[in-house]
Amino acid sequence: MSKHLITDCFPMKVMCSSVFSIPNSDIAKFVGEKKQIYDEEVEVLFLGSTNSGKSSLINAISGKVVAKASKKLSKTQAMKRYNFGKNPESKYILVDSPGYGFVRAPLKVKKMFRKMIFRHVAYTKTLMKIFILINGHIGLKPNDIEMLDQLDRFKRPIQIVLTKVDKVKSKEQLMQILSETSLRIQRYKSVTPMIHITSTKEHVGIKQLKTNIALTFMDN
Repeated sequence: MSKHLITDCFPMKVMCSSVFSIPNSDIAKFVGEKKQIYDEEVEVLFLGSTNSGKSSLINAISGKVVAKASKKLSKTQAMKRYNFGKNPESKYILVDSPGYGFVRAPLKVKKMFRKMIFRHVAYTKTLMKIFILINGHIGLKPNDIEMLDQLDRFKRPIQIVLTKVDKVKSKEQLMQILSETSLRIQRYKSVTPMIHITSTKEHVGIKQLKTNIALTFMDN
């Protein structure tokens, strides 16, 4: 196995230009002044690069198909909201967002998605936690690090979730990815040291993740 677990963004480096940087001078000016209107609800936000398994994980958490999982990359192109729990009137909300590794989109579209995500994070007062989904068989990629660098500035609680761990070839490889991920997130003040490992295919870690979300809402 290669010692270098950090991969390039997606197949062509030319498509991986940075589009996540927020001007240091004025975050508010960058994201705009529009505020969210969901003050009666509380929510957690799921973020992840393209093909990180957000929709599949939301379905596993919900116990039913609510988010359409697709083999086509970057199917989610808007903020989508789902109830947490069985009550359709629940005020507890899971929010799915566009994949921030939307590599086949024009740069203009990438920037639009970036602004959508950062505006949501900046102005949604009832956002309790951000879950960053990382492909568990790959580890942190440059675009994951870039997103963490930007989100850390908003001072929102962040939880790392490794997905698709069924694709990891061995326990030793999984431990290496966990170790490297843990070391690399230590510099972020907003990121909790605990890392969830999950597999929707083998239903690994789903119960623990649901408990984490429930406790997050209870702290509200």
